[in-house]
Amino acid sequence: MRQAPPFNIPATLVKPGMEMLKVSAKSARRVKPRRVWLETGSDTPEDGELGLEVGIGVVGGQDVRLCWEKNGRGIGFARSDNFASVPLSRIRDLRFGTAGSPYRTSLHLPPTVEPRWMTVIYSVPPSSSFLGSVASGPAYKLVHFIAPSADSLELWRSTLERFKEGRLAKGVVEEGQEESNLPDEEDQVVREEDVHQLCARLGMGMSKAEVSEAFRQSAAPNDYLDFKTFQTFVKLLKRRVEIEDIFRSLVGADKNGFDEAGWGRFLRQTQQHSLTPEELTRNFHKYIDLDMQLVTLDGFASYLMSSDNAAIKDESAQDMCRPLPEYYISSSHNTYLIGSQFQGQSTVEGYIRALQQGCRCVELDVWDGDDGSPIVTHGLTLTSKIPARTVLQAIAQYAFLASPFPVILSVEVHCEVEQQDKLANILKETLGERLVSKRLDEMERDKDLERLPSPMELKGKFLLKAKNKYITSNEAGFPLKMVPSGDESESTESSSQSSSDSDFKNSKCSCSPAPLRPVGFRLTTLFRATRIFRGNSGDSSDGARPPLGPSRGSSSFITSVSSNRTITPPPSSSTSTIMGSPLAVSPPSFHPLSSPPVPLPSAPKNLGMSQSLAALLVYTIGVKARGFNKKESYAPTHVISVGESRLTKMLRDEGARQDFISHNRGHLTRAYPKGSRLTSSNYAPHHMWAAGVQLVALNWQTFDVGMELNSAMFARAGRSGKGLEKDKVAMLRSEKYRLEVEVISAQQLPRPRGSHNDADPTTVDPFVEVSLFAPGTVAPQKRRTSVVLGNAFNPLFRSSLPASAASPTSSTFSFTFSSHPSSGMLDLVFLRFEVLNAKGNIKSAVEEGKGDSLGAYTISVGALMPGYRHVPLYDNMGDQHLFSTLFIKSRVVATGESG
Repeated sequence: MRQAPPFNIPATLVKPGMEMLKVSAKSARRVKPRRVWLETGSDTPEDGELGLEVGIGVVGGQDVRLCWEKNGRGIGFARSDNFASVPLSRIRDLRFGTAGSPYRTSLHLPPTVEPRWMTVIYSVPPSSSFLGSVASGPAYKLVHFIAPSADSLELWRSTLERFKEGRLAKGVVEEGQEESNLPDEEDQVVREEDVHQLCARLGMGMSKAEVSEAFRQSAAPNDYLDFKTFQTFVKLLKRRVEIEDIFRSLVGADKNGFDEAGWGRFLRQTQQHSLTPEELTRNFHKYIDLDMQLVTLDGFASYLMSSDNAAIKDESAQDMCRPLPEYYISSSHNTYLIGSQFQGQSTVEGYIRALQQGCRCVELDVWDGDDGSPIVTHGLTLTSKIPARTVLQAIAQYAFLASPFPVILSVEVHCEVEQQDKLANILKETLGERLVSKRLDEMERDKDLERLPSPMELKGKFLLKAKNKYITSNEAGFPLKMVPSGDESESTESSSQSSSDSDFKNSKCSCSPAPLRPVGFRLTTLFRATRIFRGNSGDSSDGARPPLGPSRGSSSFITSVSSNRTITPPPSSSTSTIMGSPLAVSPPSFHPLSSPPVPLPSAPKNLGMSQSLAALLVYTIGVKARGFNKKESYAPTHVISVGESRLTKMLRDEGARQDFISHNRGHLTRAYPKGSRLTSSNYAPHHMWAAGVQLVALNWQTFDVGMELNSAMFARAGRSGKGLEKDKVAMLRSEKYRLEVEVISAQQLPRPRGSHNDADPTTVDPFVEVSLFAPGTVAPQKRRTSVVLGNAFNPLFRSSLPASAASPTSSTFSFTFSSHPSSGMLDLVFLRFEVLNAKGNIKSAVEEGKGDSLGAYTISVGALMPGYRHVPLYDNMGDQHLFSTLFIKSRVVATGESG
């Protein structure tokens, strides 16, 4: 009955399982023998389509968990006092053998165990309390095992990776039992009562009479379904009436399908594809019915759900030969953390995941290690520590797997000169010739350099970025003198709010309201990220920042920007925003601890600068900002880091903003989150991009709306990011746009945890909230569909009535927004779809958008392909729901110059 090839769980991996060595993620001294096994549960799987298509971690319709013996409460999802377990659906990645080398080396274990090494990375459900979220934050956890032999490790690898491929297991195979002795799929049958249970578990929203009728139509003249009739039954369940209606409206009531001419009109006019005649002919023959020589309903439905009809533009060809400042570069803040800013865990996993997802700028906070070797940690907090060498080894291993273009190492140096010298040696030893240690043109003086190299020239290279304390600058922006050790007490990156203020003493920072305008020069993207992240948005507390030492600014992001060009949300729109106080959470009242708090380290004394480390700063030299007006100039190699709060304040001033944009045309600038974001939340990055900031650093460990926007920005494969060119400006004079979006239907929505009651098919009451994020507007525009009761399988949102003040829900929405008159600047406007479960509370869903999130998808308007498209849905950890989609129709219309 199942479409995926079956496989068997080896008997040695079933309880009592295989004896392995479990290694503590915190201490190599904690290596103990533990039994490890796979266990099946009785619950319906959270994701996937039971019996039709199956997601990861499902065996015969049951939940599968990785279990291991433990002492005490342990980690993981405990199901008894004797063992811990993790659902396979929550396993995010696996590292076998050499892939786990960074963890082995950080735990100081010998290379002899590497051929037997297994690391499991899994997600932990967020805490339901605010205090719990501050203490731990959204995080990944790791558990390491050492198998008894290389063959045993291969058994684990093959079994777990088959689950990743979405295959089903038939059950446990006893020792010696042959596969041929198992019953064939064709010999199995399904009774009517089984079908009712299946439909209830899928939340299909069908009455018992409807299910019974579909069963009788498929099974007749029998009272059961065999393999072929079950396929017929599945086809009836998957019937898409909305596609049938669209097909009939396009081809006409008296025709059976599209001929080649009609197919061409549909692709060019409705879908707006630019196809050559040869490409059109190939596409037509790919979907035609061979007997009728027409694209029939089946072919039309296949096309709509195929990769030929992807919602995101494919722009793999791009010019990577422009200077580095002309590219947006995906950047990570505090990359080493996988939890909160105060006591989260520091691990190489943060670097591995970021680099695998295409990040091109990672951050290292380097401090003095107790053993004389530098460490990476979040200084003056309770976060854990990892050796700098281990971090750099992991970076060297994973840097260029997702993208060949350069990786910038943004280093905050907090260690003494002696350990800075060691850091320089570690950089050269681990990165070798890939570390840029001298100019490509072999010139030495900055004033001989007119522009930075291109990504193509720096392909496969590492650039070190850190503050050079030997450099101060005159008005020409070039090196003048050596600064004595201890002359400056803080790094630009980690300065406090007060020191950050001093960085901008010459810039205009009055708070006169002014709109943000998209930057008017060529900006393209450096790489692509492969996944879209999502999550609930929101700042952390905007209250007073606790004295944690050097940290980012503390004020809210863009809380009072206003102008005639700001879009006013309609009555149905939410005033919530991911930026600033509307979503700020008041800190709870903390009760005194029963024991004294753990003392924080004291702040380091003034530090000098290692000449060997300074010599490695070539094209990305951190300098202190002196302002951005015409009186100030910087060398092309100078990089300025600006905190979220200071940048927000500066962008409110029209003159300062224009000076800043002009500066960014030829220089790299980095933005980073404010220090009060203890839970590692993110700001809205599109405002920073619109000001020309290339390195907008975000907390990648938190998959909130800010990270969704970042992932959408870099999602297109090799996206060109078209810039402002004279011919484009002449062709596109309009600045005002209208985006028309229709949410038609959803398919196979994920079931929320704990909603698998066979007798209750109405657990999921979905509706869709559509949001538009545009630079210069504080709150996103929001629209909502109506609620569909009790249908998670194929809810239909399509309505013939548009939304209005009297009836705020519909399926067809219109958004108006202003943008720079260049098609490339549409990339900075983002459309977000979120499917929520109203759980029967229709009024709160319609009026306030309240509901549990089931999945979301964000895309830049410049990347959105018009016409009928299916978009995927992602969970709150950034992983795609394998079979869940939204069916939409959209188009962008230029409506005239904005006033």
